[in-house]
Amino acid sequence: MPDEMQGPLERYEERQREEKKAAKVALLALVDQLRTAGVSEVIATFSGYGDEGRIEEIEFLDAQRQPASLSKEFPNLEKTFDVLLPDGYEDNEGSSGVVTLDVEHGRITVDTNWNIIETQNQCYEV
Repeated sequence: MPDEMQGPLERYEERQREEKKAAKVALLALVDQLRTAGVSEVIATFSGYGDEGRIEEIEFLDAQRQPASLSKEFPNLEKTFDVLLPDGYEDNEGSSGVVTLDVEHGRITVDTNWNIIETQNQCYEV
């Protein structure tokens, strides 16, 4: 659909899809470099609530799941991982989770724990 025929929501959603696709390509392009550095996984921990959220930490793990200090070698990963976070993770009660780049298999997964407030009502006549 041409841009001029799309509404604001459709344009926003299309832009989001393109940004996520570009972030995935950017992370997967680092796989060989990470593998050479001895990294088997990159884990970005995130959390959010009340209209705010962020990447809390990025860990580089070797094959024995031991941390490797490589944050200086890959300084812009936080922004790239941030694009892959689920829409709305920072809203209301929010959510938390991890985005994992599996270097060995070239896979990216997002594991999210959504915070939900449950309200139970009880009404009776006495």
